[in-house]
Amino acid sequence: MAGEPFYDRTITVLVHVMNNFKYNFLIIPVFLCFNSCSDTNCNIPEKRFNEFPKVISLTGRNIPEIKNDFFALQMGLKDSLLIFCDYENSPHFHIYELPGFKSIGSFGSQGKGPNDIDYPVFWGQIEKTENSYLIWFFQSNLMKQTCIDINKYLNSDKSIPEKTFEMPPEMDASINVLKLNDSVLIGTGPDAKGEFFIYNSNSDYFEWQSFNLCGIDDIFLEKLKSNNLLSEYKMGKIKIKPDESKFVKSYIYLPVISVYNNNAELLFSIKNEQFDLPEIENNIFSQESNIYYTNIFLTDSFIYALNQNCSLMYMGKSKDVEIDVFDWNGNAVCRYKLNEGIVASGAFAVDEPNNMIYTINPKNDNSYYSKFQINTN
Repeated sequence: MAGEPFYDRTITVLVHVMNNFKYNFLIIPVFLCFNSCSDTNCNIPEKRFNEFPKVISLTGRNIPEIKNDFFALQMGLKDSLLIFCDYENSPHFHIYELPGFKSIGSFGSQGKGPNDIDYPVFWGQIEKTENSYLIWFFQSNLMKQTCIDINKYLNSDKSIPEKTFEMPPEMDASINVLKLNDSVLIGTGPDAKGEFFIYNSNSDYFEWQSFNLCGIDDIFLEKLKSNNLLSEYKMGKIKIKPDESKFVKSYIYLPVISVYNNNAELLFSIKNEQFDLPEIENNIFSQESNIYYTNIFLTDSFIYALNQNCSLMYMGKSKDVEIDVFDWNGNAVCRYKLNEGIVASGAFAVDEPNNMIYTINPKNDNSYYSKFQINTN
């Protein structure tokens, strides 16, 4: 991988990942309803929009305080901690304190031993405790969802995880795995059998929620099924609201945001009415197909959706990236237009107290990390 442009390394690692990839649902009948949700979801409200009340252009600046000797693909933000995750290299995790980007330290040796961390996939899930912070990540090669205490790992190379979930084989290649509550996990991935899975570790019950097919033209749906592209068409990211009352799924090939309560019931969808269907060529989506919401960041106030605003061919290379902002009632609030690209994994975080957006970008110069001052006017 040495000598490759950063965006090429990013895509290479993403392919590697994909190839390795406040309720306890203890009563089976609760899960059985998920298989029949395709038809009933058609009655769920859609919040449609085709423009934003405000469109604001932002200019990125390098963050020289962040070391340039690691290549993070994921990041998370909690309070004043900005956390980067380098999927491949040791140490995996790098911690900085805001607003001055003071380095707190790095940890996480690559490996399969009790003190090691094996190829972590980190979706920014961070919990605050009385004395520390816990981070959750998925070890794709080990099929484990793992929780560690940051302070313990920063202060000792012999720390062990606080908690580990052994994931069932039914999840297949899912890598976007998150903890919904103390015993329930949700997730999705490139070979999903539904919108997302729900796994109850107490009862060991696993279920895929059926794909929501509402709004998909019958002819196009038949093309998706005949080419085995339905799961790819509905592929997207899931994130959980900080107060754990809701979670959200965004879609890569659709400008759609689906909002669920923490009982996995679809509350409403936010849909941009102006979009193009992907072209299917030789049983795959054409490289000219448009890419939309490749990642999301949630706060208690807003949903921030990263629109790569380019074709599949240019994902991770385009400089026309947008961040669309919605409130929790599904209203379009504003659109931030960035003057720099974002890595193919769509890593970004929004620091509302300091009015900043942080990104990992595909530049190949003196910094891979950028900050954007948010204009609140």
